[in-house]
Amino acid sequence: AVVSTQSGHYGRASLSVLFNNIDGNASNFDNFVADISQYKHNFSVIALAETNIDEESKDLYRIGGYTSEYSSKITGKKKGSGLGIYIENKYQYNRLEKFCKCTENLESLFI
Repeated sequence: AVVSTQSGHYGRASLSVLFNNIDGNASNFDNFVADISQYKHNFSVIALAETNIDEESKDLYRIGGYTSEYSSKITGKKKGSGLGIYIENKYQYNRLEKFCKCTENLESLFI
């Protein structure tokens, strides 16, 4: 899914968000990065679901021009868990820990 707020008149800023269920960084990340490069657009935010990695492994999965935040997969669950958000470097942000949750029924990562 791609959400974009187009730049209006008088030079207003725009924000574009790309969401993808990656179904595992280890097997799909390189192809995903190659595929999104075809857009010839720097998305403001790229959000990934089902990364299947722990937060400590995030530096293995970099996208040039972006800073990433990850939420670890559910302990003991091999597939279908874990979140990642890539924020374009031109933006300042804070991770909102009080909203970040990882349970059997809800995984959320807020910036």
